[in-house]
Amino acid sequence: LCVGLVGVVGLLCLLSYLRELIGTGADEQQLGNVFWGTGVASAACFAVGWGFVAGQPVAHAEAGSVLAIPPPVTHLISETGGSVMIYGAGSMLLGLALAILFIRPAALPTWLRWLTLIAAIAAFAGLAFFTFYLVLLWGVVVGLWLLIAGRRRRALFAEQ
Repeated sequence: LCVGLVGVVGLLCLLSYLRELIGTGADEQQLGNVFWGTGVASAACFAVGWGFVAGQPVAHAEAGSVLAIPPPVTHLISETGGSVMIYGAGSMLLGLALAILFIRPAALPTWLRWLTLIAAIAAFAGLAFFTFYLVLLWGVVVGLWLLIAGRRRRALFAEQ
């Protein structure tokens, strides 16, 4: 649960930074607001999903043999958290946010923009589960790009 929630905070930080890249003009601001709204909704779904998934074992461990929930109910709660909230709604909303980021050409370099489109499609197909790993890979690539681009900017400012 803790690792999942740290991931949610990291996602919010990434989305906040990417929102700034969309721009501040009238059209860009509207796109940025929709991007931010869908991204926050996605992060909320991830957080709630991790709460469902992690809450099950905690409840069973704390209650011991006193907790008498039939296995189908336990399975239902687990699937609601994992499949519906994390890989369903959360992933699809993140895919929408990434598609919005793709729409704004100046926000990212061309290669990263097309990679973002692939990640958006993979996120829309998040219920297939294995496609979500492409979204995670996109997050790693964007993180590395941001680190490298940040170093270059700092070096340019240091020279001036």
